[in-house]
Amino acid sequence: IALIVPGLLVGGCERHVVKLARALHARGVYVCVIVLQGRLARPLASGLPSGVPLLATHFHRRDPRLIAWLGRKLHEQRIDVAHSFLWYGDTIAALACALFSRVPLIASERGDRGSVYYSRTRHLLDRLLTFRVARRVCANSRFGAELLASLGCPAGKVRVISNGIDLAEMDQAPSLDLRREFGIPVSAPTVGVVSRLVWYKAVDLIVRAFTRLAPELGAHLLIVGDGPQRAELEALVARGGIGDRVHFAGVRAGAEVAMRDVNVAALATRTTEHCSNSILEYMACARPVVATRSAGTPELVTDGSTGLLIDVDDEAALVAALTRLLTEPHEARAMGLAGRQWIADEATMDRVADRFVALCHEAAREQAPRG
Repeated sequence: IALIVPGLLVGGCERHVVKLARALHARGVYVCVIVLQGRLARPLASGLPSGVPLLATHFHRRDPRLIAWLGRKLHEQRIDVAHSFLWYGDTIAALACALFSRVPLIASERGDRGSVYYSRTRHLLDRLLTFRVARRVCANSRFGAELLASLGCPAGKVRVISNGIDLAEMDQAPSLDLRREFGIPVSAPTVGVVSRLVWYKAVDLIVRAFTRLAPELGAHLLIVGDGPQRAELEALVARGGIGDRVHFAGVRAGAEVAMRDVNVAALATRTTEHCSNSILEYMACARPVVATRSAGTPELVTDGSTGLLIDVDDEAALVAALTRLLTEPHEARAMGLAGRQWIADEATMDRVADRFVALCHEAAREQAPRG
């Protein structure tokens, strides 16, 4: 199996590719990871097992020779099924499979077709190329599957496999001990968020809502991640006079367990979040989740059971949800445990890998399309 990805920068899709490669390798499946932009190959490469080859091109992303190079690598590696990720990866893989290889292709939908970057040209290429060449298109949420159907992808080709969590690996990972690092009292109720600091992740909304929490709560806010919005967020914290209770931890190795140090975990994404790795990791840490009621998030968070859902950009609702969970610790703990159980039942990496292997067999058995 070849997993084809534009790069291995630190992101949700890329982290999923590394976890999937590890799970497949552990099952004795030969898997290689192919990176289409060589300069982006390193950030997450260290997470791959030693037996998983990492193949990276030196071609520029617009160099047409990249397509033939990919077709050649699929042949050299004797690949039975190729699985591409993100729109660019899907397009290059579809061209390579159509022109230079007859390897069955599984394309993907992980949120980029719902973004502002999904132009008419990209849609046309999907309809004329990717949706025709790919034997299956794998979405990581039912929302994504519905989006594919609306864009003209044949329903019979679409399958849904969520992202997954390796619970054993997470449980064995050392805690970051961020409370001690930032001097947050053990007894202080704490809200946490793990996110890129960009507009569409709405960390500014979380900061504004936190500013409105009752002062007598003595709550703290822990922000793990970095990005172009950081200076704006720091200014927002300063204007709110809450600098002593808001802590910017930056990018951290092992951030998937950062929420062990908080009582409530939040993610208020403004745009389509199909299957948030952060939310899955919050739940794996047995923390109640406050998140926006949009895209695929309600497929992960059951309102009132594993967390609380609010409307996008509803600051008042976010204040109310955070207040409720910070002042009702027994309810918060019950929601966190329910979320952890849901992960164990539905979204472990073992289950995800098993579903993916079954999908690969399904794609390989199907007769190649004519023409």
